[in-house]
Amino acid sequence: MTSEKKRLNLKEKIDVLKVIEKEKLSVRRLAERFHVGKTQISELLKDKEGIRKMWVLNSNENLKNLKFRKIETSEIDEVLMKWFRSARAKNIPVNGVLLQEKAGEVGESLGLETFKASNGWLEKFRTRHNISFKQICGEEKSVNPNEETDWFGKLKSLLKGYDDRDIFNADETDLFYRVLPEKTLCLEGEKCSGGKISKERLTLLLCCNMLEDFEIPVVIGKAKKPRCFKNIDVRKLSVSWKSNKKAWIITEIMSDWLVELDKKNEKTKEKNHSVHGAMLLPILMI
Repeated sequence: MTSEKKRLNLKEKIDVLKVIEKEKLSVRRLAERFHVGKTQISELLKDKEGIRKMWVLNSNENLKNLKFRKIETSEIDEVLMKWFRSARAKNIPVNGVLLQEKAGEVGESLGLETFKASNGWLEKFRTRHNISFKQICGEEKSVNPNEETDWFGKLKSLLKGYDDRDIFNADETDLFYRVLPEKTLCLEGEKCSGGKISKERLTLLLCCNMLEDFEIPVVIGKAKKPRCFKNIDVRKLSVSWKSNKKAWIITEIMSDWLVELDKKNEKTKEKNHSVHGAMLLPILMI
């Protein structure tokens, strides 16, 4: 059984290159020796010169690992800031917990297995990018009227020829079910301090058509059958329970859900002896 995979630091990458020069091992053998994935070794071999230059530029042993960590941080920062700016442009509130959760997703997608979006990381990220948390005001951000008109024009064109029952709107959202309110009533002079914010969450997929017929909600958790479901038939729940280790809507879950929705829609048409063969058109607002 192979050991848990890790992310090589700069010194370890140099060690891999030294072994390659001496022993001429295959990618698979190198991956086994250094307890990493074959993809990481392949990427390393493609950038041998870049890694050696980075090693020469940083002569201090302590700076080598530090430099590599800075490179990892810059990669995460770049992707995360694009997402953050996009969310704020859409007037979507973003708190610290959500930012940490998204950072974890970004780190995972970049293959940075050792990255942790800790509270300390969050404070440094905010400082680096001059981000402050403020109370949300009631006033809305202005919307470009041209963009709004253009979108509705495209939407009408896309929906032309479809029955209202065949036009669906689906959206996903996170449910941080253990998070307490950010504000509380308290006595005058009472010290008001909060505890550690829970990051436990579920992902929900909600959907309905233009006739306001709601589909069964999809709830994604981390466990296939949580302890709270003991002696409960998951298939008889009022929701469709799915699971994966990150509680995300992964491609497999989304594809299966769309196929089932399509099958259900076709059965309804057959039952009603529909003459018009309208196609399912899910509009996903993610």
